[in-house]
Amino acid sequence: MDYRSTLNLPSTPFPMRANLPKREPEILKEWEESAIYHKIRSAREAKSAFVLHDGPPYANGAIHLGTGLNKILKDMINKSKLLLGKNIHYRPGWDCHGLPIELNVTKNLSEEEKESIDTIELRRRCRNFALKFVDKHRKSFKRLGVIGDWERPYLTLSTEYEGEELRQFAALVRNGYVYQGMKPIYWCPSCVTALAEAEVEYEEHTSPSIYVRFALTEESKKQLIAQAPEIDGRPIHVVIWTTTPWTLPANRAVCLHPNFVYTLVPTPNEYLLIAKDLSERFISETNIKKAGNLIGSFTGKELEDLKIHIKPPLDELEVPLICGRHVTLEQGTGAVHTAPGHGHEDYLAALDYNLEIFAPVDKHGCFTDASPVCHGMKVDEANPVIIKMLHDKGLLIHKENYLHSYPFCWRCKKPIVFRATRQWFTSLEKDDLRDRLLQAIDEVAWIPSWGRQRIRSMVENRQEWCISRQRAWGVPIPAFYIGESEEGILNADFIDELAEIVSKKGTNFWFHAMEDPSLLEQFTTLKRLLPEGAQLTDVRLEKDILDVWFDSGVSHHSVMALEENIYPVDMYLEGSDQHRGWFQSSLVTAVGAGKVPPYKAVLTHGFTVDEKGRKLSKSLGNFVVLDDLIKQTGADVIRLWVAAEDFRGDMTFSNEILSRITESYRRMRNTVRFLLGNIYDFSPSESVPESERLSLDQWILNRWRQCKKRIIKAFNHYDFHRVFYDLNNFCSVDLSALYLDIAKDRLYVSQKDGLERKSCQSSLVEIAIELTAVVAPILSFTGEEIWTQLRELGLTSEESVFLYELNQKIPPIDEELMERWDKIFMARGEIVKAIELLRKEGSIGHSLDCSVTVEPPDEKWRTLFDEAIQAKRGDHPLSIFIVSEFQTGSIQNGDNVYESSLVPGMKIHVSKAPGNKCPRCWHFDKTVSENGDEVCPRCNDVIG
Repeated sequence: MDYRSTLNLPSTPFPMRANLPKREPEILKEWEESAIYHKIRSAREAKSAFVLHDGPPYANGAIHLGTGLNKILKDMINKSKLLLGKNIHYRPGWDCHGLPIELNVTKNLSEEEKESIDTIELRRRCRNFALKFVDKHRKSFKRLGVIGDWERPYLTLSTEYEGEELRQFAALVRNGYVYQGMKPIYWCPSCVTALAEAEVEYEEHTSPSIYVRFALTEESKKQLIAQAPEIDGRPIHVVIWTTTPWTLPANRAVCLHPNFVYTLVPTPNEYLLIAKDLSERFISETNIKKAGNLIGSFTGKELEDLKIHIKPPLDELEVPLICGRHVTLEQGTGAVHTAPGHGHEDYLAALDYNLEIFAPVDKHGCFTDASPVCHGMKVDEANPVIIKMLHDKGLLIHKENYLHSYPFCWRCKKPIVFRATRQWFTSLEKDDLRDRLLQAIDEVAWIPSWGRQRIRSMVENRQEWCISRQRAWGVPIPAFYIGESEEGILNADFIDELAEIVSKKGTNFWFHAMEDPSLLEQFTTLKRLLPEGAQLTDVRLEKDILDVWFDSGVSHHSVMALEENIYPVDMYLEGSDQHRGWFQSSLVTAVGAGKVPPYKAVLTHGFTVDEKGRKLSKSLGNFVVLDDLIKQTGADVIRLWVAAEDFRGDMTFSNEILSRITESYRRMRNTVRFLLGNIYDFSPSESVPESERLSLDQWILNRWRQCKKRIIKAFNHYDFHRVFYDLNNFCSVDLSALYLDIAKDRLYVSQKDGLERKSCQSSLVEIAIELTAVVAPILSFTGEEIWTQLRELGLTSEESVFLYELNQKIPPIDEELMERWDKIFMARGEIVKAIELLRKEGSIGHSLDCSVTVEPPDEKWRTLFDEAIQAKRGDHPLSIFIVSEFQTGSIQNGDNVYESSLVPGMKIHVSKAPGNKCPRCWHFDKTVSENGDEVCPRCNDVIG
């Protein structure tokens, strides 16, 4: 007889093979048709909201894995908040202005076309380019399973946004934080624009390192001899060390530290003035021939007081020796070549000594006619020319290549220069703004906690923010000039008037007004600001645009405060590089306008790297295009990878890691499939009260509650890698390896409607519902797919898993029950080891072939086994140990005796089970005939 039809075999349409690339778009379509985000918002209307403000990615190029990681993290947080009873508010946004987009639009244009293209036409192309990628990105983000208000994103190019951005700028102007200055800033000759600190990356770079002579003037030489009469008539040179020879034409001083001691190194033909503490190192590096002992000891301040002047090697000027505390003894000579137009510290020193801010380099990084020595050359081309000139003049002491960290443009990846230009700045020093920013930082929760000190140190060392950019695609800096004056005029009332117009017509109005001054008739403030005798035709509008970090930095005002009526928000979440970017620009614009910090908490994640720790990039060949990866694996596998990695550090991605994650996903899916397959005929009305369930069924429920408690804590602390670990461990160990391995016998074999089976199903249903709910923030598509099955079985009522709220009130854990089962499973583990020894010998096949005798080590263990032998079949040792016969007793040492190392004193004897194999349940029983036609008594009771 075929007994298969008498078994309660699993049945479910939930497929073992996920086929995520095909199935996920079907679920996504269902979400879109049901407007799931808005349905959730409506259902949770009475609940308190969690507001995560989306940092806008650039609407530019294909989305890479790092951007996907960011969006998945945000979505997991939002969905975990839903699970824990909150409402959510998530409005995605895009940064639509700036250099990245403009470069993409112009990269295929010829140089002639770049010079001749009309500004309005260029801006039109940039706008279309940005909107095209907004649509592409939106599809990709939705494909990742990210829910939000996708039909109503915020775009920094919208007229309303631009208008509010100008109003926020007006607030900073009104408070006196914005000024125009001539100072050295980061400048990219390739992109032809100023850069902010957040747009600079540091990489290893090889520069020419040179020691150069600066000759003392005759008058200064006399002054020095008066202090040290032993000096003879040999020339005296101050020695400087530099890695930027191209800045020598802009030299305006040599700087010493006021407290360092300087001395003269005598050589056969000259004296060299350097810091005394660096003299031995200098002589060793340069192979200078020392001719006698060091002469004199002068502090930098003493030399400054002598009014010493020197002659730069490439100029006929005489420049002073000055003092500055930025000079160090780490490298060089303790005498620093000072070019105020090409260095920040040099610039600050120049302000103290009223030196010229001279920078003879144009926007393309080429020397102007103000530097006849190198006129027309690019700065890197000028280095070897200048070095040769120094050599020919006898002023070059030593040259070698020097590997060091150097600033590169974040966009074009090319070296930048420090170049003094007229720019617009936001001051962090006026009215103690920096102090208020630091105070605001301390009011925010930083996750991880080191984020607080990271941004504090950046703000502490920052004096201003360069907010002007020499581009066309962006929000114009609303300043104007009169006639040929280079002094820009900013007026808050004028900017407010402009904001009203821009809110309706957009910022193209500004660029039209550059060509048509009659458009300026609309400004009553402008007419009032004109000096006597000036006309509107004398007005020149500023051509520079605002830094794009200013664009995105005011989203807290333009979007959240005004449109959403939410301020501050609960969280900002971006990569750790945004401590110097969006987090900081948002803080400056908010606090500068008199507001509290725009965020209550800031969470940062690391970067995506390969198995060698290298950042994923096209140049290294390890770049991952997100859309391609989704087509390969589906979104849920990528989401599981994000959850499995600790986002607080860099997150490693490789094919090997992806393979492991895929296997983890497969195990979880198969576990859930087993649950669904064994509750197909269960109705909630059949649920067995927990107190009446079998002990093992109570154990797994308690085990789940312990896991659930840890998961809730992990969700609240954003520890998704801990959620992954607990879920993976519960599914793999507690459920699959223990409980389900034991329970499947009674699920399949026991009476269909009997207590043994319904008790088990009652626990399985509770776990299946909650397990699906807690997995859904991570495996969103799979969670919804499981939920659909549960709903069709009549086990849940919510239309979507994201409408379900997890009950966080966890009943007390039955510690006595858990302790008892810990001991039973300890014994089970030892029995499995004993059986495995016989299996390796080939004596037995399945564990059901076995008869097991255990000699308990003490009375407590004996009582435990005796109680188990008296229990119902599901709690009986035959079920727990999956054997055909079990008893306790004394065991004599001999063959097939296993002495437990885990439970000292316990002996286990394994032998072949007596009787024959039941054709229905596969247990051996003495009553079953040899031909196997009859079933065991247990099965006979079930089938009659």
